[in-house]
Amino acid sequence: MHDSHLIPAGAFKILRAASLPNPNPVIIGEDTAYTSSKQVSDYLLCKVCEGRFRVNGETWVLANCYRPDGTFLLRQALLSSQPAASGSGTTVYKAAEIPRIDCQKLIYFAVSVFWRAGAHEWPWQGGYVHSGFGSYLEPMRLFLLEEQSFPAGMALSVWVSSLDQFLEITELPTAAKAGGYHIHRFKIAGLAFILFVGGRIPAEFIRTSAAPAPECFIPISPNHDIEELIKMSKYVRSVKPPKGYEDT
Repeated sequence: MHDSHLIPAGAFKILRAASLPNPNPVIIGEDTAYTSSKQVSDYLLCKVCEGRFRVNGETWVLANCYRPDGTFLLRQALLSSQPAASGSGTTVYKAAEIPRIDCQKLIYFAVSVFWRAGAHEWPWQGGYVHSGFGSYLEPMRLFLLEEQSFPAGMALSVWVSSLDQFLEITELPTAAKAGGYHIHRFKIAGLAFILFVGGRIPAEFIRTSAAPAPECFIPISPNHDIEELIKMSKYVRSVKPPKGYEDT
């Protein structure tokens, strides 16, 4: 087994603000928020699986998300294309129709991180990071092995930030309950991944999803970004570092 990362190490490096006295990114988890250079890792995957995750999603996503030099190739590809719909401060694109966007790698990457969060209890700052997927975990594994299509009972949303300057924040996988389904989410540089899981997912979520909708819908919403920033600011101020926290 190799020392595997829950969130790819490259995603943390992107968010290090070298010009600040404390260059480490803010890491947000369940009821915690703190700066740290430490990454969530443990011995989980073999060399073959690590390579599969890297080739099938991770490399493409890290090359096309927000980069420290200011480039954001995924967003650039969207903004250079004709939107599918626009209204109420949100513009939606059919990413599957944009040649520069590899929807399969984007979807694969998201599922790989969610699966890792569900398949293992990741030691982190005196506690663990873990998401419960129950019977849905095995279909996710088979999807990652390319033995079946995107799992039934799931809908993946991918939001691309409209912000020109990004906060040095990584949000670890978290989960919340909704009416008859669960909401799992995580964030890396400029991208938010939200996975709805359960038998009562609203049909609209499926129709307008990045997966399983064949169009691979991806929205950009300044209003959504503002709401997220306000919520995140309140959250960061309200929580405390975990027991045994180390900012190194």
